Formats: sequence, structure tokens, C-alpha cells
Amino acid sequence: MEKLLVFGVNDTDYQKIRSIASRMRLGCEHILPDAYGCTLGQILDGAVSASPVTHTFSESLLVMCSLSGKRIDKLLFELRHGNVTVDYKAILTPTNRNWTVPQVFFEMHKEKAALRQP
Repeated sequence: MEKLLVFGVNDTDYQKIRSIASRMRLGCEHILPDAYGCTLGQILDGAVSASPVTHTFSESLLVMCSLSGKRIDKLLFELRHGNVTVDYKAILTPTNRNWTVPQVFFEMHKEKAALRQP
């Protein structure tokens, strides 16, 4: 099922994302910090259990699940056109499916830092 997992966005941006997702017939779920100890796979499968939050993030994250390349391009176009601000965008993979939310943020930070290297 095509779905968006949304982390750390403000209410205004979440409503914009939800509206875009609805127009594109995508599922959309705003993930709250008490689920950050779960893996992306657990969150996607609905097997979320509250866990103590040891990390807080000032950045936002959008994880795209099961979208084709064309659908990803369309979503990114709609986000830009709608002036939606999301710090990190990721695609769910077999590898990151087993990562917790802090692990995803850590990897996104590493990738961003690597891109800044001369």
C-alpha cells in the first residue's frame, strides 16, 4: 500500500501533506514521538508500542512507502508547489525498514554531511 509516514512537521505542513496525499490517493500518517523507538516496519505494520523517547528532533522527515518513481516525482512536485517544508525525505527500503526513527535521522544527518564535503 502506498503510504506516507510523517515525522516532526508542524500542524500546518501536516495538513498540506495530508491534502496532497488525499488528492494522490496515498495513505498518510503523522507519527508521534512516543513511537520513535519502533522500527519503520513496525510503524508501517501498525505494531506500534509506546516507548520512552530518548531523542527529540528539530528536523522533520517524510518516509515514502511503496511509491513508484513516477509517483515519487509527482509527490515531490506537489510538495514544492504547495510550499511544504520537510527537512528530510526518504524512501522505505528493506534495510531502513528495520531502523528506529532515531537511526533514520542519524543516517539522514550523515548523508547530508557527506554531501557537504568538498
